Amino acid sequence: MDRKLRVAFLTPYSLHTASTRQRIYKNAALFPPEVEVAIYASQTRNEALAASPSGRLAAAAELGRELARKLRHIWAARRYDVVVVQKGLTLHNWRGLPALLSALCPRLVYDFDDAVHLASPRGFRSRLLSRLTDPHQALDLMRRARVVTAGNRHLLGVAASVNRCVYLVPTPMDTGLYRPRPVRRDGPFVLGWSGSTATNPYVMRAAPVVRRLARLIKGFVFEVISNDDRGIDWSQFAPAETRFKRFDLDRIADDLHDFDAGIMPLDDDEWSRSKCGGKILQYMACAIPPVCSPVGINAEIVHDGVNGYLAASEDEWVEKISRLAADPGLRERVGGEARSTIERGFSNQVAAPLLLAAIREAAAGTSRVDRRI
Repeated sequence: MDRKLRVAFLTPYSLHTASTRQRIYKNAALFPPEVEVAIYASQTRNEALAASPSGRLAAAAELGRELARKLRHIWAARRYDVVVVQKGLTLHNWRGLPALLSALCPRLVYDFDDAVHLASPRGFRSRLLSRLTDPHQALDLMRRARVVTAGNRHLLGVAASVNRCVYLVPTPMDTGLYRPRPVRRDGPFVLGWSGSTATNPYVMRAAPVVRRLARLIKGFVFEVISNDDRGIDWSQFAPAETRFKRFDLDRIADDLHDFDAGIMPLDDDEWSRSKCGGKILQYMACAIPPVCSPVGINAEIVHDGVNGYLAASEDEWVEKISRLAADPGLRERVGGEARSTIERGFSNQVAAPLLLAAIREAAAGTSRVDRRI
């Protein structure tokens, strides 16, 4: 019998981070028995250096622990046949780590599904600390990797500019966890948005639309699911009834079932074009019709009026959401098509073999370009 293929995943994020959970943990769980997997995650507290002396000391200690953990992870990963780096090595992109990793673990795969190739927002006021970090470390890791796996076609182009061997691996949904729910035919119409602290500002883009909808739709409710409500000015949504639920990984699928339709407003910029549609994919996996900005992969996933709606102006947002609110049968048909889209192209059953093919190529050391999905 052939020796097992041993694969180590390195990520600075935890299971509670959506892309890490869906792209790494859920995909790796579907690898065949002849693939041995280890996942080394080392998320630290998501906070900048505090202003007070005690805060600075506490933050410095946490940064030191972050670096020490990742050095231990790299040392452990050297024993594996292939090492997959997801997004980055640490939250703060410490210099020297990619060179150390590639020296110890030459068979690298780099995986990403958002704009980590742009300058890192995690800067330091200290000049010394700034010199110890590399805001463009993602591109360095892409160059060093034997294979790069990207979450959408835009990111595929970014990767192809620095690496000849690239794979398109969509960000998948766990179709067992995210289940369809029956369409409600009475009661309030709940428009929902699901995100995180980092993406909370996007929900404010919907405030003018929500205000208009609240005046047009009887029993209209706007609900937000997030880690917290920082960055959200609830007064801007009046007169709409608003609800907030704190994100809970154990409860997220059931909480999404509150929604009759889900939204994903975006700006048309490089950051947004680098996104992989995680919000609308969650809604669609639950057979919830999505309404979203026609930016980046959103316009590839959603076929307007078939499995969701694209809205480029305030009037389009109001008209298309109002149409869904007025017609439960339409919500059922569009939601069913949305779920079918996930099953055909954005499930872990689809993505896991693509990721494993990229890993096997890195292990074999072959060189080619593959833009399959």
